Amino acid sequence: MKMPKKKEIVKRWSYSRYSMYAKCPAQFHWHYILKKPRDSSHALERGLDIHAKAENFVNGKITGLPKELDNFAREFKALKREFNKKHGYCEPDISVDSKGKKSTKAKSDYFVGFADFFHNPPKDILTVIDYKTGKQYPDHQDQGHAYSTFLLLLNPDHEEIDVEFWYLDSGEVKHFHFTQKDLPRMLKLWERRINKMYADKLFKPTPHKFCNWCAKKKAGKCNG
Repeated sequence: MKMPKKKEIVKRWSYSRYSMYAKCPAQFHWHYILKKPRDSSHALERGLDIHAKAENFVNGKITGLPKELDNFAREFKALKREFNKKHGYCEPDISVDSKGKKSTKAKSDYFVGFADFFHNPPKDILTVIDYKTGKQYPDHQDQGHAYSTFLLLLNPDHEEIDVEFWYLDSGEVKHFHFTQKDLPRMLKLWERRINKMYADKLFKPTPHKFCNWCAKKKAGKCNG
């Protein structure tokens, strides 16, 4: 994968970084270039708490199923069984370096990412699962696309991958499916998107429906 030749402002990326940039380059600049802290919120704290409970149930650190996971009781019990058989992993580091090789969050110079759960059974379809505690949003498909791109790259012996988004509050599930045949196009898409982000020097504000929750706007530093 090609990295930009000119000196970049952004050194590496994660899906959350790209997602913020896609919504508003000015907000991205505020948080990731200027390193300004984000505002916390009840929804964010709740999401982190439920994700921790889900991970700790699957990996056996807690035994009783937390009530927040009731809509997926059967599914979480199945994840626990797969984890115990070493066919599934909680919070796997799926970071990739600029040469397309497996890396880590600490060392990667390209993509940094973690999945909530990764199912990697022998000679079967890969599955990556992401737990959501809020509403469904269109960019969740993009998130699944990004994770699938690098998991397919790291697992060339597997022809297919399913992405599942579990909406814990509603009990709904969204599925997306990708194959190794899709991988070249998937990589090129992310190269185009991320190169644009690297090359940006202006970081113009882009007003959107979440502006009222933006720390930069609350600080009176945004004229978008």
